[in-house]
Amino acid sequence: MIADFRFALRMLAKTPGFAIIAVLTLALGIGANSAIFSVINAVLLRPLPFPKPNQLVAVWSKVANDNLEKQTESVPNYVDLRDQSQTLAALAAFTRSGAVLNGTEEARQLYGVAITSDIFSVLGVAPARGRVYTRADDNVDTRVVVLTDYAWKTYFNSDPNIVGKQVNLSWRSNTVLGVMPPGFQFPVEGQRAEYLQPLHPLVPEAVNNRDWRFVRMVGRMKPGVTIQQCDAEMNTIAARLEKQYPQSNTGRSNRAYSLHDDIVGDVRPALITILAAVAFVLLIACANVANLLLARATARQREIAIRTALGASRARIVWQLLGEGFLLSIFGAVAGLLIAWWGIDLLRVFGPHDVPRLGEVAINAPVFSFTFVAAIFSTLVFALVPALQVTRPNVNESLQEGNRGAVGPGSHRLRRLLVIAQVALSLLLLAGAGLLIKSFANLSSTKPGFDPQHALVAELILPKAKYPDSEKHRQFFDQVMPKLSALPGVDAAGAAFPMPFSNNDWGSTFSIAGQPPRPPGQELEASHLIITPDYFRAMRTPLLRGRVFNSRDTKDSPPVVIVNEVLAQRCFPGGNAIDQRIILTHGENNSHRLRRKLLALLAAHVTNRLRSSRCRNFTFRRRRIRSVGWMSSFAQRPLIPPDCRRPYATLCMSSTKIYSFQISSLWKNASVSLWLNRDLT
Repeated sequence: MIADFRFALRMLAKTPGFAIIAVLTLALGIGANSAIFSVINAVLLRPLPFPKPNQLVAVWSKVANDNLEKQTESVPNYVDLRDQSQTLAALAAFTRSGAVLNGTEEARQLYGVAITSDIFSVLGVAPARGRVYTRADDNVDTRVVVLTDYAWKTYFNSDPNIVGKQVNLSWRSNTVLGVMPPGFQFPVEGQRAEYLQPLHPLVPEAVNNRDWRFVRMVGRMKPGVTIQQCDAEMNTIAARLEKQYPQSNTGRSNRAYSLHDDIVGDVRPALITILAAVAFVLLIACANVANLLLARATARQREIAIRTALGASRARIVWQLLGEGFLLSIFGAVAGLLIAWWGIDLLRVFGPHDVPRLGEVAINAPVFSFTFVAAIFSTLVFALVPALQVTRPNVNESLQEGNRGAVGPGSHRLRRLLVIAQVALSLLLLAGAGLLIKSFANLSSTKPGFDPQHALVAELILPKAKYPDSEKHRQFFDQVMPKLSALPGVDAAGAAFPMPFSNNDWGSTFSIAGQPPRPPGQELEASHLIITPDYFRAMRTPLLRGRVFNSRDTKDSPPVVIVNEVLAQRCFPGGNAIDQRIILTHGENNSHRLRRKLLALLAAHVTNRLRSSRCRNFTFRRRRIRSVGWMSSFAQRPLIPPDCRRPYATLCMSSTKIYSFQISSLWKNASVSLWLNRDLT
């Protein structure tokens, strides 16, 4: 065998041009497949990095007659689900959080998870240093934190004595209880979790409020329990809670899903489609190389015929020709792995941040195995058929064709078949590319009710310790927003909570003044945004009727609200909503009701799904905006002016003392939201 490979290597060395073209062609096909498989392996195939990951479930809330299948839950409902469940060994509730790390050379924005202590039992993980918090720490007065290994190494220089020390998070002192092991990553999409802290101190006002639904839940099933049994029990408990708390829980149920499927569900079809596309690319590459090998082998047909006449078996000659093809595949696989490695680095930097587990993508043993299998497959596809063709038994005919320098009819037929295969595969790829172009054309033509192409966004958190009351909030916005608007190239600047396309949809119930109240569970619901007056100018949102907020709208003036066109058409005959009154409800059992006059009507303004038909209302309450999304509108789109990013960042940092946050294009966030939510029509 070694002698055969040496002979094959000498034959390829005689024709370096052919060898280089064949290797590069195969490298592109194999490299593309290896890169995509590495993503699929990390996202879809590899189990979650926790003990018995098939027992992990995600539990969501569902509202009857609502098109949203997965909604967040309240803390009291979570506690009831946890305490009453017989199928779950543990259930934890969590929400994303952010904090400013003070006390270091530069204050930094950290992203973490506020979560109940059950999470460590759910995930089956233990700290590498110190301890984790327990049920005793699940109270509003606890000030403790558990760091991830990444945060410990990045922000605290791997301090071996970090356990027990005090760290300032958003100007509040917290005791470090422990450090999680290397490689630990909280299993949800979005920003890297850099710390874990108890949920209750973050939202003390929500601990006993069933109408404040903002937490997600993750649990671990008991051994032997199926996902169907867990799902049925969640619905049973939800039915009991509905009878016990009709004001807040009517029409609500709970569903259980496999945690792995819940995490990767939105991206699975897209990744499989891309893998199928690159598989076609590999087949086209194989057809191209097969054509090259056939032409090369045909030129050697006389040589092969002479060797056959001298007694060489057909199997022996086919094996030698396959050896040449195998060497080409191996060289192509090595070059393909280099291409895949380079492509993965680009994907980590420029890929959509909403793809789960993207940071785990790597060239590892499964990817090497896949690449080797792809090389073997490529050899069989492009080398076997030409080898069989040129070693057919008719030696005399081969010698005569070789003397004339002609090519036999069999070779002509095979070449025609290879060309037909290439054309067919290319047409399939072109059809897929056409559908993709159509999808992006739909994206470009989508009218979300604002102009994201000219908007720059940055998310900041106003720490409660530094901005404890509404007066501090008012001072912050009164000082910062005019300065942002005055930056070079900026037309307008506004702030909002939640930030558009942040996957955070804050809903509220409302009723129409003068109409009889609806039964519990059938209330009208709308997404609720709290904004500053220039938000609509910064977003370039068309105003259909009425006026936007201005300086006359204060805490002492009559309360007003702005709604989108969808709400107006659904709730008022003819969409005539101006000067009508709606009653926004909030608080436990909807105990707080505030009548607001409709001030203006907007176009169908959306904030998460570009093709959403959800009702939306906007209020102006600066004291309630804590997690801020800046929207700054620029006169030109091609790229945000580099000379504007620097003062933009400097102003934000000097105002909040936060020295690390992302400034990005709103259009990129909108595009990723559209693609992952598959709202393509």
